[in-house]
Amino acid sequence: MHGVLGGSQNGFKSIGPWSYADQNKQWTGFVNRVCPDPRSIHTSPQKNCLIGTEHGGIFKNMAYAKDSFSFVPVTDALDLPNMSITDIKRSIVNPDHILASCGSTKHIYITIGNAAGLLFSDDNGDSWKPFKNMFYGFSPKTAIMKLVCDQNDTQKESFEHFFVITRTKANYNLYEYIDNKWINHQNLMPHVVAKEHNAYRIDDFTQLSPTSYLMTCSDPYGHDPQIFYGYRKKPKAKIRWINKSTALPKRSAFQSTQIQKAENAEIFLRTSNHKVYRCDAQCNTCTPINYGMLTKKDGVKNGLFRSAYSDFLYLGGIQPSLIDLKKKKTINFNAGHDDVRDIVCMGISEGKEIVFMANDGGLSLVRVDTQSLSTTFKMIQDDSLSIHELWRVDVSESSPPKILTSAMHNNTFYYDQYKWEKIGCGDGGIAKISNDSNLIYSCNQSLLFNKKHVFSNNYWFLNAAIALDVFNDSMVYFTSEKKQTNAHLIHLNLYSKAQTKIRIPYSDFEKAGQILFNSNTYPWMYLTDQKVVTPPKRTGKFFRFNVLDGTFEDLSNASFNQTVQHDIQSSTLASATGWMGISDIAQSDKNPSIMYLSFMHFNTDQTKVIPNKKMVFKSDNQGQNFYDYSKGLNGYPIRSLYLITNEENNKEYLLAGSENGLFIREENKDASWTDITLNLPRCPITDMTHHQKDQELYLSTYGRGLYKIAINELIEHFEQLR
Repeated sequence: MHGVLGGSQNGFKSIGPWSYADQNKQWTGFVNRVCPDPRSIHTSPQKNCLIGTEHGGIFKNMAYAKDSFSFVPVTDALDLPNMSITDIKRSIVNPDHILASCGSTKHIYITIGNAAGLLFSDDNGDSWKPFKNMFYGFSPKTAIMKLVCDQNDTQKESFEHFFVITRTKANYNLYEYIDNKWINHQNLMPHVVAKEHNAYRIDDFTQLSPTSYLMTCSDPYGHDPQIFYGYRKKPKAKIRWINKSTALPKRSAFQSTQIQKAENAEIFLRTSNHKVYRCDAQCNTCTPINYGMLTKKDGVKNGLFRSAYSDFLYLGGIQPSLIDLKKKKTINFNAGHDDVRDIVCMGISEGKEIVFMANDGGLSLVRVDTQSLSTTFKMIQDDSLSIHELWRVDVSESSPPKILTSAMHNNTFYYDQYKWEKIGCGDGGIAKISNDSNLIYSCNQSLLFNKKHVFSNNYWFLNAAIALDVFNDSMVYFTSEKKQTNAHLIHLNLYSKAQTKIRIPYSDFEKAGQILFNSNTYPWMYLTDQKVVTPPKRTGKFFRFNVLDGTFEDLSNASFNQTVQHDIQSSTLASATGWMGISDIAQSDKNPSIMYLSFMHFNTDQTKVIPNKKMVFKSDNQGQNFYDYSKGLNGYPIRSLYLITNEENNKEYLLAGSENGLFIREENKDASWTDITLNLPRCPITDMTHHQKDQELYLSTYGRGLYKIAINELIEHFEQLR
């Protein structure tokens, strides 16, 4: 039986979500890159296979039997938060030597740890360390988006020559590593890119020969694509760039371009309007390839790969496909995996080409018959791999517990009767279980109740807040995202679908970050603002809403008690908070007057952690005054707060889920926070809840799925540590 929830042992226990092969759908989580071992092509293609995840680090397959998989994380020992792997490359000199690059490809608000630079392994991926000379020429906020190794580099040492594409905020740049030194190509870039360096991004880059290169660029919105051919008169000399953009017809019809070089010097380009071109070695002429229609055309992503072993050109995206260049035929794959982002061909074994495909749902092993073009898929469905980017989690009070959790990219998941089920579609958001059976959750722009749509809105924000009516669970409150007008608080009857829009009378309110509404606060509901603007603005909106008369009270200007020990220089709540606003609210069950607020307070460069930053505040009078409660949090942004009670000693403990682990402190004790991360991976902890009967704590993480632990075990660990 897959994924049976048992008692916690030795700290936190991973509990999924795990997928099931009989559902013919992949959803183990986001895989960004795949790096198999070509030496195992004729025995076990999956042997020593490495995958790079978007926010969970690198995993390695440790099961070497035919078509078997058992992945383990191999970068956790680095103790770096939020490992976002953008590329993995094996050395052509020694395949046991592997280089990996780090830097988030998606969200600017998932930042801590993205600038980890380059990682190196000399034991086939079993252990990792920072690459030598990594930090020369790089700022602390630099993320590496792509790694391009010199295929002509056959020196005695591995990785003596390679290129990286970096991103610093919105700026892209090209660096070269050679002779143990870094070359910054910023001032050597083509004129249009250098002149508009704050606007243009590098879509792709490849080395065509020891002294020639090809690069594609576009503005941040994907418009006005540029294609450049670069050459050197000799190695290490200045790269001279020639604009080849006119080689592609109707350049205004597409937004970005991916490159793939074949062994015979042919170049293939794929544009975002789903066109594929075959080009000569210097990109002077481009001939369109149209050997059949794709059944789905959306979501090009990064998928373009020319096999060195056959006549196949592979395409990723929503519709994974291959083009047989010799037979002039297009084959569309249909294997239950979406948004293919990386394609790696290992070679041909027993007449079949072995291909790995990394995608939003996990990893596929594909075998393509080189004669008939028939395909067989092995979707990687293993309980050792749960790498979901989860937003929310809720559990029922029934026994065994039911679980509802939502994920970025991978939809919403429901656990019942000892098995996981995928429900909804698109990006998951809010998640709530009421009366042990009713499911309330959002996917993309829709709110669902027991798997049926009850509300849709073009302005719906997937991570908006939700609160159950304290007297009638048929009612929910949530907010629509602000566009041109004020945001609204929406009161919805889940059964009749009747809704009441309540205008929030504050022009600078964007969307709700959290809602606190229970019997301890009735008739008051506490509402926070979370900014989604770029560039960031300082915000600290905090409101109290009376559900009986519909009035609002702005607590954003609550003062700080200057008489307490942990006072701060800022005089109001709004002036002290970070640009992402209030991330969570918690309230004491024993004393409803005691409240806590947490913050996602990033600095201007978004990645630097300042230890004295204030991330948690406490109020003893229902939000009228606050004081700093951050001592011991080390400046990490806090995503979630939760209060638990130890039934044995009747003490309350406050938990804080940060970008870099879990912290705990006993309530009403003048002490600092204690890191209680234990065996949790160092990734953002986005939400927490507990099962009352079993007395177990559940946590959702952004990149490594769900975890749970017995509350008494957690308290015992805490008492031993302090």
